[in-house]
Amino acid sequence: MNTPLRVNNAEALAPALLAGLGLALQPEFLAWQDIQAGRLETATDDWQVEPIALHIVTPPGRRRPARVQALIDYLAEHFAGLPWAQGGQDAG
Repeated sequence: MNTPLRVNNAEALAPALLAGLGLALQPEFLAWQDIQAGRLETATDDWQVEPIALHIVTPPGRRRPARVQALIDYLAEHFAGLPWAQGGQDAG
């Protein structure tokens, strides 16, 4: 493509989008507040990329240390309450 701006970082692209300089595929966690505030608009509501998974790998056959289990529990709770996945309501 012959375009005036190319970036490989969603955060670096955000100012150009906010200035109205084009379209981009942005992660929801970076764009949801601007969409909710009307600073950005969605263009392809009927299409989405495949979701990705977060995997936590721990050694087999051993009991997890309490700090590791606490991290796993925190991440599970945190990612279950994502504000952009709940219509833009801040989860905390």
